[in-house]
Amino acid sequence: MSVLKFINYHTEEIRFKRNPNFTKKGKVSLEPEIEANISMYQDEKATIELSIKIDSDELPFNVFIKILGKFSFKKEESNEEVEFIDLLKMNGVAILYPYLRSEVTSVTSLSNEYPPYILPIINVSELLKEKKGIHTGK
Repeated sequence: MSVLKFINYHTEEIRFKRNPNFTKKGKVSLEPEIEANISMYQDEKATIELSIKIDSDELPFNVFIKILGKFSFKKEESNEEVEFIDLLKMNGVAILYPYLRSEVTSVTSLSNEYPPYILPIINVSELLKEKKGIHTGK
């Protein structure tokens, strides 16, 4: 049994803005900014805010989506010396990413003007680690 328990998630914020000045034909290059903020609120409970920002004057649209996931930790069930914060950084973020990915696809498909943007399947935890995109607070 896993010591990290995913309780639930919900959407905190969604913003979509069409760029009326967009004129480029063909493929565009999107470079989404993904960020995670982890907050511990009891010894064995935490939230992760996972957000994505796609924002450029050279894109057909700008998008910002933030979701919040709730997690708990059962230290007494752990047979290893695993820290809760480390599980959240690796596994918690990875658990939430597919939900964020789905919301980006849904929101961008509603424009009915451009194809939906589908975030690639990635190791989001590793990406955030490399870009220093995981922030923690107590």
